[in-house]
Amino acid sequence: MPIKILLYFFWILPLLCGGCYISVENARKKILAQKSVENNTDSIVNQMLRTYPIVLKKYSTPSGRGTKAGFPVDYAGISANGGILIRLSQKKAAGQGTSNFLTTLDSIKFPTKKIQMIVGLFKSNKWNLTYNDIDTAGNYCFWQSVKEGQPKQCDITDRRIYYLGIFTNNAHTNSYLYAPDYYETNCCQGNLNRINFLKINTTINNLWNKTISKYN
Repeated sequence: MPIKILLYFFWILPLLCGGCYISVENARKKILAQKSVENNTDSIVNQMLRTYPIVLKKYSTPSGRGTKAGFPVDYAGISANGGILIRLSQKKAAGQGTSNFLTTLDSIKFPTKKIQMIVGLFKSNKWNLTYNDIDTAGNYCFWQSVKEGQPKQCDITDRRIYYLGIFTNNAHTNSYLYAPDYYETNCCQGNLNRINFLKINTTINNLWNKTISKYN
């Protein structure tokens, strides 16, 4: 379904309530304060920003591919009252050669309670929206273990890189995290940047999984 139709279908959602407006506005200010100097060239993000004051974009990719986007690519349009989730997927075309793929665009509602949880993450001054540990993921664990008096190395290879972009009309941030789930659960805990990303990632994935299981 075309992106314009999807956005039109959900256009009224941001207009239903103003109770969480301050929280959304504070999140926008944090994005502005940490904004990237890079230009936003994502057409889907730009179309969503016409309706939603904040847009999230996330994907993961094998470490050997650098930071090139992998499928699926998830987008979340955020307003004070909820919003929309859009997923860009790529699947092999049935009955054709393995090199032929079809790109699909699906959407579901982003519940208000989930939006409020994510917006609440912006309250922390310690969350670095431009966090990048692709080459230094093990450093946090090492120095944390030094503080505890038990130095240890925790380097792993061949895991996935996760990207989180947060966009407003006049600013955006980019964050790259290497195997955040592994480091946070199996090596050391307490890295706020990983924790917040995992909360966002899990929330969005669970909503999609719930929708998929409902129709299977």
